[in-house]
Amino acid sequence: MRNRVVGFLFVLIVLAVAGCYLATGGSSFHLRAVRVRAVDALTERPVQGVVVAVKWTTSDLLCIEGECLRRPIRMAEAVTDASGVAQIPAADAARSGWEILGGSQPWVVVYKAGCATRRDSSSAYLIIQPISQAEATERAESKAMLLTSWAFPPAQFPRLAREVQQAATRH
Repeated sequence: MRNRVVGFLFVLIVLAVAGCYLATGGSSFHLRAVRVRAVDALTERPVQGVVVAVKWTTSDLLCIEGECLRRPIRMAEAVTDASGVAQIPAADAARSGWEILGGSQPWVVVYKAGCATRRDSSSAYLIIQPISQAEATERAESKAMLLTSWAFPPAQFPRLAREVQQAATRH
């Protein structure tokens, strides 16, 4: 009788673990499409040539808060067209083990040389032009430090790196 109870508990635990694994994505993650619309903050007109960099990073399954980032599973970038829109298509990414995507994924950086950007809605970003050359230079320098950090490495984001480098040398 005791062996049956132990066997039943073992099967129950295996099923529970398998259920948790499947409930958190199974063997792959479905990464949603990202659509960004860039508009000038003053004129509300579309802004062409804005670089959009997107990165999805997994976390350990049992991580609740803090630095639990595990690995980047997809990195992509695009440039806004004449209508101010950039799109990164949906994709599936292989899952290597007990990891999850956090609710704030993906990380999105919207960049236009010398400009500040502010998120206006779920997909709209305001592009704020500098009011002076000094302000443009300061923004270019601060973005160069931020964007070339570990979060958005130049090797994986060549358009972004090129735009930041050109802005740093211009200003």
